[in-house]
Amino acid sequence: MRLIEISLFSFLLIFPSIVFWNDSQIHSSRNPANFASSSCKDLIESLSDINVSGSKKIVRASFGFDSAAISEGKHLQFGFEAEYTLQEIDKIVTIYGPKPGFGMSKDRWFTLSVKDRADWVRNNIERLFPEPRKPGGLVKLKDQAGYKFLPESLIQDDTGNLEFVLDPFNSYEEWYRSIKKLNTKFGEGSMQATISVPPESFFGQAANISEDLAVKEKIGLFNFYSEYDILQKLNAGHLRYEQDPERLVARNFEHPFLGPMTSAKQRQLNQMLRANAHGDKFDDASLEVISGLENSFKYTGGTVYRPDILGQERIVLEVRDAHKNFTLLSDRLLRSLYFMQHGTGGLDELASLKSFHLDNDFAKLPKNVRDELKRLFPNKANPQYTYTAAEKKALDIFKNFAYPMRDWGEHLEAIKATSIANKVQQAQDAYVAKLSDITARMRSGAIDDQHAKAEIQGALAEFANKSKLAKAFEDYEENVIFTAERGSSIDSVIREISISSGPLKESFPSKIWSGPINERMAQLQSKHPTILKKVEKVKFKFNNEPGGRRDVYIVSLKGLSDNQKKAFFDDYFAATSENTVSFPMSSGGGHLYTRVGDKSFNFYFSSDVDMDAYPIPSSDRLETFLELESDEFLRLRKYVDNGVNDGDKLLGDSGYDGVTGNTRNTLTNNRPTSSSQSHNCTSWLCTAPVGDGGEAIHDIAGAPRTHNIHTNPGWWTSWLANYAPRERVPFVFYFTEDSMAQATQKVSGAQTFDWNFSTH
Repeated sequence: MRLIEISLFSFLLIFPSIVFWNDSQIHSSRNPANFASSSCKDLIESLSDINVSGSKKIVRASFGFDSAAISEGKHLQFGFEAEYTLQEIDKIVTIYGPKPGFGMSKDRWFTLSVKDRADWVRNNIERLFPEPRKPGGLVKLKDQAGYKFLPESLIQDDTGNLEFVLDPFNSYEEWYRSIKKLNTKFGEGSMQATISVPPESFFGQAANISEDLAVKEKIGLFNFYSEYDILQKLNAGHLRYEQDPERLVARNFEHPFLGPMTSAKQRQLNQMLRANAHGDKFDDASLEVISGLENSFKYTGGTVYRPDILGQERIVLEVRDAHKNFTLLSDRLLRSLYFMQHGTGGLDELASLKSFHLDNDFAKLPKNVRDELKRLFPNKANPQYTYTAAEKKALDIFKNFAYPMRDWGEHLEAIKATSIANKVQQAQDAYVAKLSDITARMRSGAIDDQHAKAEIQGALAEFANKSKLAKAFEDYEENVIFTAERGSSIDSVIREISISSGPLKESFPSKIWSGPINERMAQLQSKHPTILKKVEKVKFKFNNEPGGRRDVYIVSLKGLSDNQKKAFFDDYFAATSENTVSFPMSSGGGHLYTRVGDKSFNFYFSSDVDMDAYPIPSSDRLETFLELESDEFLRLRKYVDNGVNDGDKLLGDSGYDGVTGNTRNTLTNNRPTSSSQSHNCTSWLCTAPVGDGGEAIHDIAGAPRTHNIHTNPGWWTSWLANYAPRERVPFVFYFTEDSMAQATQKVSGAQTFDWNFSTH
C-alpha cells in the first residue's frame, strides 16, 4: 500500500483533537430509516428478502403466522388482471384463438395473418362472449414453455375489453416475473394487481391483536394512502403540466371509478371493515354492494379493500391506479406486501381522519365555477342503466375538482405538518382564483373547452405541489410510518427481520442483542467485567503528532482458555451485529478486513469477496467501528452479499491502489468508471453506496473524497479512530494479550495511545 501523503497529513493536522471530540465541524447527518425515499423499494426488498432478477421464489407467511403455517395456506398470495381493448389484440391472437364449435380449426387459425385473426375476433366477439365476466370462446391454442401461467380462456368485461385473469401466485417473485413475461408477449394492458391474506391475519387474531385495534389500524392505513396516492399523482401531474400545458394531467379526476376517496365511500368502507372483522356482511347481498354498485368504495384511485372477491376465505387488497404502468403497479403491490407481512401497527393513530365531502366541499367554490365544472365534466351516468340516488350522485365527477377545498386541518395535525397550514390556505385561494379566471376566459370565448379542461387539471395539480401537501405526506411516510415512531411493532421488524432474513443472513449469529449501541456495550461489559474495560477520551496520534480522541474498549485476552474466549466472542458478536460494520487491523497491518455480524470479509486479488469466520485475535488488534442506520445497514448487507455471490459483476478486477475516481455507485454495480482503476481491500467497501441518497460509506464517515482516505487501510482506520463524527464512531475496540493493568496503562493518562496506523 502507498505511504501516507504529505497533503493528507497536512490536512488532518490542522484539526485539533478537541474539535472532533465535541461537535465536529465535519458532521455526517443521520437520516431516519425510511421507505419513502429513493431507496424505499430497495429497503423493502431487503426486509422481505425479495430478488426478482434471479430464479428464487419465496412463499411468505402472512402477518401473525410463522413459516410452519404456510403449509396450511396462511401465506401471502398475489393476483393479476389485465384488460385489452379490441384494438390491442394483435399479439394476443398469436397464442389465443377460437375453441372448437366456432367453425375455425386450430390449423386453419394459424394459417391466417395476424390481422385477419384479430379481425375475425372483432367480427365474432358476441358469439365468443355471450356473457360478460365469464370465460368465453377465445382459448389458449399454444402452450409455450415459460407461459404455463396464462389462463386457458379469456374473459370479456362489462366494457367490452378482453381480460386476462391469472390464477394466484404464491410468491411475489413468481408474480413479478410472470407479469413481465406477459407484458413482453402481449404489451401492457390496463393492469390491476391483488394481494390476499387469511382473515385472521388481516384482522389481528393471528398476532393476538384485538379486533378493535386491528380494524382501526386498517382504517388508518386506507385513510392515509387514499390521500397520499392521489396527492402523489397530482404532484407528478404538476411537473408534466409545466412541460406541456395542453396536457390533461389529472384524468383520474374525470374518471368515475378512479377519483379520490369521498366521505360517503369512506363510511361504507369503515362499516364493512368493522362488520367483516367479526364475520358479518360476507353474504352475497352485502358483497354485491361492493362489486356491483357505482358508489362502491372500491371505485377510488388507489389500493382498495376487496372482500367481494374471495369473501371470508381470504381478504384481498387490489391495486387499481397503475393503468399501463407496471413499475407503479409492482411498487404499490410491494408496499402492500410489506404491511400484509409485517403488520400495520401504529396506523390506528390515523383512523379518525375524514375524507373529501363531495357536496360540502364543492359548495365552497363560486357558483359560476361550479356551473362550468358541471358542464365540462358532466355526470357519468349511462342513460341505458337505472341507478339509485347514491349511485348517480357518486358519478358526479365534476365535484371531484373541489378536492383542494376540504378542511385539511386534521390531516396536518395527524401527519405533523401544521407548519404548512398557511401554504395550504394560500394554495386553496390560488386554486379558486385560477378556476375563476379560467371560467371568465372560457365564457368570454378567449379559450375553448379543451384548453379550459387542461388548465383546470393543471391548477388542481399545482395545488398539490404549491400547498406542500404531497411533500408532507411523503415526509410522514418516510419519517413516521416506516420508522419506530409509529409504534413498537416496526422497531421489532427492523430488529428481527433485518437479521433473520434477507441478504447475508448466514453471516449473523443466532442470538442478537438490540437497543442503543452504548447500552449493548454496557451489557457486554457487565457480563465480562474482568475481560472488558472502557476508557474514555483516549488520545490517538497521527504520524507522531496529536490526533483526535475516542472512547476505547480494552479486551484483555491474557490467560483465557479457548472456551472462555469463545464465550466472550459469542457475546461480542451478539452485541455488535446490529447495524455496525467494523475493521479489525493489527499494528502496522497492510491489509483491511471487514467484519459484518460474526464473519470477516475480504477483497484482494480475487474475483469475489471472500467470507470467512471472524479470526480470534492472536496479537494486538485495533478494531474501528462505524454505526449505520437500519436502512443503510440493510443496503450494506445487500452490497456485500452481491460481492460474495458475484464480485466481478459488482466490483470488477481487484488491484493494489484502489479506486480514486468515480464508480457506478449502485448496490449491484460499483465498478470504477475508469478502466485504468480497480478496487482494493479498502475502496471496495468504503465506496459502497448505502446512504439514502447513494452516499458511500466514506461519505457517511465524513472522510473527504479528495484525499483518497478510502483507498488505504491505514488512512481509513486512522480517520475512523481520530476524526470521524462521534455519533457514527462512538468507540474502538483494542484487543491485547497484555494484562488489563498493562493495557490500561497504554491508553490512559496524559500519554497518547501509540498505535501504528502506517501500513507496511
